[in-house]
Amino acid sequence: MGHKQSRTTDNIPSSSGETSFKLFEYQCSKCRAKRPIQYFHRNGKFLPQTPRVVCGECNTSVVVEPFKTVEYGCPACKRWQKVRLPARPLPLNMYNVSVVSCNCGYKGEATVG
Repeated sequence: MGHKQSRTTDNIPSSSGETSFKLFEYQCSKCRAKRPIQYFHRNGKFLPQTPRVVCGECNTSVVVEPFKTVEYGCPACKRWQKVRLPARPLPLNMYNVSVVSCNCGYKGEATVG
């Protein structure tokens, strides 16, 4: 039933200053269900947002913190791990690399996707 991996689909091309969105996820603080949510961007940068949603599982109205679940390949042990990236008002290209901590002890930057 759960949403396995975040999709990052634009609704329209984000050229010429038009507002577009990418699909992120949120987790309901009451029932813990993961659901998709639109997070808007313009000119290559996410817009500051404080989304309030009504959970589709438990019908509770909550302010949520959207995130994107991505995988990264650890440069040290070569294993694939998952990490959550919070939705923040940053340039879109900042979501290509993240500082990660692997179970093998590696801490540092890794390409995510």
